[in-house]
Amino acid sequence: MKSYDNFILEAKLWKGTQELSIDVAIKIIKEKCSKFSFDDKPIMRQVTLRGKWFKVDPTKQKRKSSQLSDIHSLIMNKTWKNWPSRNYSVICRINNNNSTEIGNYRVIPFDDSKWGVCGNSDIWWDWNRRIEEKYNNKISNSRIIRCFEEIIKTLYDRKINDDNYDDLIKDIDLIDDFLLTYSENDEINRNTKGYIEEIKEILKEQNLTFKELLFDLYSPGDDFSLKSYDELQDTMFQNFEIWSESKCVLIHYEFENELKEKFHLYFK
Repeated sequence: MKSYDNFILEAKLWKGTQELSIDVAIKIIKEKCSKFSFDDKPIMRQVTLRGKWFKVDPTKQKRKSSQLSDIHSLIMNKTWKNWPSRNYSVICRINNNNSTEIGNYRVIPFDDSKWGVCGNSDIWWDWNRRIEEKYNNKISNSRIIRCFEEIIKTLYDRKINDDNYDDLIKDIDLIDDFLLTYSENDEINRNTKGYIEEIKEILKEQNLTFKELLFDLYSPGDDFSLKSYDELQDTMFQNFEIWSESKCVLIHYEFENELKEKFHLYFK
């Protein structure tokens, strides 16, 4: 299973990142983050930055999954209408105790930010929960993607085209065409055959094509919701993974009190 520790380190430094002085950080928060209060439940993000305060625009740099092909992001970006892009968002979690296990920077979004909210602390656990409920837990999300990767690699000696949605769909169609004609007697290595048999069993049981399986798995359903910053303060979202395209200010947790004290001196 993909761990949150790996996931949150994917975007080490956005191109749209600007280190701030404490005075500039306070000015931006006052002018651009009027809905924010230091008493709000903190949105946290683990980032390998060196500094106290930053301004970040996540739309300036594309992020991708660090471990497996970025299939779910492309499908979500194309089919989840009016949701923040997974590839151009800051991805965080909500936390009450500023634990460094959740993140080392507090994220303060600009006004009118829109947030996608998972039904769990990691989006991959959401996918696996769906698989457990819909497909009797006979395969994991990572296993589905590994199957996809392995077949493309075996047949075409390349990686999945996961930079562009249309190219990804072509690869998905190649898998469905291949599975229609696949025979156990085909000269394919044992490891790849194992993946193929697993996915074929699921598709047969569910009466689905591979494309239908992926689009069913990576649909919004009831697990996900779209929320404003104010709505994120509901306790039900504690530790949930969230994402937004909003510009934001990052405050290192060790220096939050320093900024907070000066902020209140400026704006008593």
